[in-house]
Amino acid sequence: GSTLGEQERRCRGFAIMQSADSFDFGCYVDDGVSGSIALAERPQGARMLADAKPGDILVASKLDRMFRSCSDALVTVEVLAKRGVKVVLLDIAAEPVTDNGVGKFFFSIMAAAAEFERVRITERTEEGRKAKKARNGCIGNVPFGSMKVGEGKASVLVANPEEERVIAYVKAQVQKGRKSQYILRDLHAMGVKS
Repeated sequence: GSTLGEQERRCRGFAIMQSADSFDFGCYVDDGVSGSIALAERPQGARMLADAKPGDILVASKLDRMFRSCSDALVTVEVLAKRGVKVVLLDIAAEPVTDNGVGKFFFSIMAAAAEFERVRITERTEEGRKAKKARNGCIGNVPFGSMKVGEGKASVLVANPEEERVIAYVKAQVQKGRKSQYILRDLHAMGVKS
């Protein structure tokens, strides 16, 4: 699963299967922190890495919950292995990713695939935003002078004649050299809200 509760349940289940009573179970959650940030640069990720000691096993429900960058995954797991700390990624296997050559090879491929997937999602999102913007689609907040027509992917921006008149009035007053407080007073008198 993808919710934090589901991820924690999977990790706790693994710990119980490994006789968790023989060691402490700590949970490190960087809720709201982008997975594209290196593990060591996330608040709880850095704490987890600092707390890890020889003989510990770090468990994540999925590779992309712990790492999004292939280089971050490979380097971090290698550094941890040298410290005697093992890493289990439950979506790959229920054993440490560096315990054998096949596991390490599969982990390397999965790390590269996760990074590729993240990059492709970013590219597709940007392509979609550009295509929507090219057809005058509504992306984000509606700018003053426009209004949104339609919903979701079909929404587009069209001119808002009333707001365009306000913009034209303000531009004309600025060109005449009128001070902003007088223009603002006029707008209030005309019933234009801020």
